[in-house]
Amino acid sequence: MYTVTQASKASGIGLSTVRQWSRDYGDFLSPHANPEYGHQRQYTDEDIAILRTVAVLRGQHVPHNQIPSRLADGERMEPLESEPETKEG
Repeated sequence: MYTVTQASKASGIGLSTVRQWSRDYGDFLSPHANPEYGHQRQYTDEDIAILRTVAVLRGQHVPHNQIPSRLADGERMEPLESEPETKEG
């Protein structure tokens, strides 16, 4: 599970945008992404893939009202892999 900060880094999406999209696309995210008041948001790998998918679709200028149907059809982008560590020397 990822915190909102970790989800932001993993998806390449800003913190406030992650929070907003968690509300906007909550029907497609795990229940932990929109917890009850007072509980910390937690994101799964699938949640990260959904957030990345939304980012790509928005970047392609897909109308906001078409994104939910694309998500419902199973469209997903894979989470970014961690960048390989570089050796100093």
